[in-house]
Amino acid sequence: MNSKAIIEKIQRQKTLLFLFGLALIAHAIFYGVVAVRIGNDALWSGPEDVRAYTVLAENLRTHDAFLSLDGTRPESWYTPGYPFILAVFRTMGFSWDGIVVLQILLASILPVLLFLVLSRVTSCRVAYVASVAFALAPSVTYISSFLYSEPWFLFFLLLHLYVVVRIIEEPRLKQLIRLGVVAGILLGMTIYVRSAGTYIIVAEMVMVATLRFQLPWRDVGTRLFAVGVAGVVSLLLVLPWSLRNHYYFGSYSLAATNSVVIYFYDGINFTAYQHAPSKVKYLLGIEEPSAFREDLSLAGMTKEYHYSGNGGLAHEKDLNERTLSIIKSSPIEFVFFHLVSGYGGILFQESWRPMLRRAGFPVPAMGMRTAIMNPGALSVYDVLWFSAGVLGIIVAVMIVCLGAYGVWVICRYRKERYVLLVMACMMVSYFSVISGAAAYRERYRYPATPFLLVLAVEGGVYLCAPHQPRRGLGSSTQRNLPIS
Repeated sequence: MNSKAIIEKIQRQKTLLFLFGLALIAHAIFYGVVAVRIGNDALWSGPEDVRAYTVLAENLRTHDAFLSLDGTRPESWYTPGYPFILAVFRTMGFSWDGIVVLQILLASILPVLLFLVLSRVTSCRVAYVASVAFALAPSVTYISSFLYSEPWFLFFLLLHLYVVVRIIEEPRLKQLIRLGVVAGILLGMTIYVRSAGTYIIVAEMVMVATLRFQLPWRDVGTRLFAVGVAGVVSLLLVLPWSLRNHYYFGSYSLAATNSVVIYFYDGINFTAYQHAPSKVKYLLGIEEPSAFREDLSLAGMTKEYHYSGNGGLAHEKDLNERTLSIIKSSPIEFVFFHLVSGYGGILFQESWRPMLRRAGFPVPAMGMRTAIMNPGALSVYDVLWFSAGVLGIIVAVMIVCLGAYGVWVICRYRKERYVLLVMACMMVSYFSVISGAAAYRERYRYPATPFLLVLAVEGGVYLCAPHQPRRGLGSSTQRNLPIS
């Protein structure tokens, strides 16, 4: 190894350590604020889903079985991956506070993994800036600090995508098969943590198939074969859980939150949209019809579906039939609603104010219009709340605009980064309109955040330095990509 290679290796290690440290500092600050304001026990006992995960983990320890929240029947609402991880740590003697610290350490590794993935498909500069932005993103910091499953989900997903990029780079069939097996194992673990990852393999096959525009069919075919191997391996890994659910509930779905079951059909919110006095205001989140919750077409069924003593999957068939009947009554309008709410939710909603709320900052008693008319009545917390709301939306819109510009830049000037373009667009679209409810809960937008950020950085970097050479800015590893 020559001196230049040694220097590059040292610089790369410093970059990775800096990314880890930056994310760790951001999480430590949020942890400290929560501990001072409402107590750090809120990080494992506050939000409803967090409490559910901790109860399921304790049930695993106590009963040696994946039982529901009341500990009396098999669970079908969640996949077992994340509760199992929590149960293992508890069995090892960690307190809940200790597990939060461990998860913060894991979340601090995510920007490092993101850099390793992105640096193979774009320049080191773009990968670095996108990873820094991800490490400091407020929504990422606060979601990772609570005992949500998203950090572990993204951890396995980024490892999986790293191997998928290696598949695209690799020309040897024997090595492609090995990489396919590894990618399948990692995808299976991703799905076990959250069933939202079930159909990622389909999106990846579409992504690899689009390489036909750059490669001969033979080369594309070998890579599709490797991705297919990954799909088969992941299917074999999750098959036991699918058979378990069929035994108990008569359904092969992995969980009641599976996107095909409830989120993809989006029936509840489409019912609300149809009953809204103003559909435009509903899409913008300004108002929600109060009467739709009592609508017999779906809402009553959903309550029964969620809280039935038989578990969610017991009602899967009935729920699907009812949601499909709603969709079939207005299919074109549903497609419009689903695309607008999906992309709109993941692109334009900010998560700064939810972070303040979760950290224990008081919510203002007055609306922004009233506050503007009565500035003397504002407290420091009110100003912080309204400022976070306005700035969060501005930043979100800027990221979206830069991301759209980044897509154009890659198509026009950075064609050697074609893999990045397809991968980022696929992941953003997948978590917007396929895996579900991105418009309704900020944590469901979490996995798409790094891919949206890298597109925005591509646009921002070119905007700041448009006269630099338009090709060849990739890292040395990028030379392995079979893209001309």
